[in-house]
Amino acid sequence: MEDDLVSVIIPTYNDDEYLPRAVESALSQDYDPVEILLVDSDDSAVAANLANEHDCIEHLTTPPNGPGAARNVGINAATGEYIAFLDADDKWLEGKLRRQLSKLEDTGASFAFCEEYQITEGGERQHRTGITFPDDESPHEYYFRKKTGIGSRTVVVHYECVAETRFDEELGAREDAHLWTRILRDHEPVKIDEPLAIKHLRPDSLTADLELVWKSEQQSIKKLTDAFNELKQYREDRLMEADYRYAKRLLQNGRNRRARQILTQLQDSEDSDPRILALLAVSYLPFAHQTAVDVLDTAYQYVE
Repeated sequence: MEDDLVSVIIPTYNDDEYLPRAVESALSQDYDPVEILLVDSDDSAVAANLANEHDCIEHLTTPPNGPGAARNVGINAATGEYIAFLDADDKWLEGKLRRQLSKLEDTGASFAFCEEYQITEGGERQHRTGITFPDDESPHEYYFRKKTGIGSRTVVVHYECVAETRFDEELGAREDAHLWTRILRDHEPVKIDEPLAIKHLRPDSLTADLELVWKSEQQSIKKLTDAFNELKQYREDRLMEADYRYAKRLLQNGRNRRARQILTQLQDSEDSDPRILALLAVSYLPFAHQTAVDVLDTAYQYVE
């Protein structure tokens, strides 16, 4: 394992404030050898300077065609036996690469991920445990049903996982979950039950674009269920969940009128789902939508 090169792909666009932190977290890993591929869609002087300062960093430039396209540029340029992903505004904790590569070697798996911390805009640190795969269900089906649980910054994969597949560049968001589903169809995952990465929430990030995330998730669901027959049975439930989560995020952002439109359409097309009815009721409140949504989420967690 010690001799296996790891290619770290860091796409960057308008991230100069955060990029040095991400790069330093990759450079400070207690693993060698590593190559860092900065895929720059913004002609960043910071990215260029970092590459000039470190022999292991390569500065690649590409038009701003979205995160999936940028990561594909990195994959195409990678020479490592393993590929690791890190966004420019996130970071790794010490020992991440060594822990994951050791796990891959010990288990013979080719796809590893870990738990992570999420830092809110207010500075609150939240522990995100991610997904745990059961033994009695195909990983890609289970992951598709659960919708989430593997952040891109937590993933290290053997190059064979992406040798013949890439991120779907038609997806403006959720492109990572789309790729993980396809990889997990043919490769068993292994998880480190410890947070080894940090995701920083930003108000100007792509994931903060509610409309983009919602439409991308719908598109991803349709693509995956068209491609894999075994996923078709989950299509309508997944599309409903995408609408529900979009409406919830709209309410959390004070857009109650738009949320009400989505929820009304859901209620007209679905059987009486109590979650939809409850969220629809929240949309009629004159204020405190965020608080009401938080109360509902807490109640659902308690029931589960």
